[in-house]
Amino acid sequence: MAATPFFISLIPVNSTFAPQSVAISDFDNVRFLLGGTRPTYSYSPSAPHHTADFLFDDCNIHHDFASISYVDGVISLSSHGDEYKVRVNDTTLIGKETK
Repeated sequence: MAATPFFISLIPVNSTFAPQSVAISDFDNVRFLLGGTRPTYSYSPSAPHHTADFLFDDCNIHHDFASISYVDGVISLSSHGDEYKVRVNDTTLIGKETK
């Protein structure tokens, strides 16, 4: 059976940044860590363990404050802490909740 590609797109709100997308096959199992800014990584002694950089509106977003995962056909968005605000369809994820 051939793999079926699909796209995950991140679209900034009230920003001059363009939407960014990544293509995923239905056979893939991937996890994207969200947060932080590209300039901060340049001061790190080693590169981040993921290769997809997404730019966000707020330069103060904590590194890896949330993640998007695609595992065994299920897409999940997870918040990594109470102090980080992640919204899905105008609903805030609470604590370490996953949608």
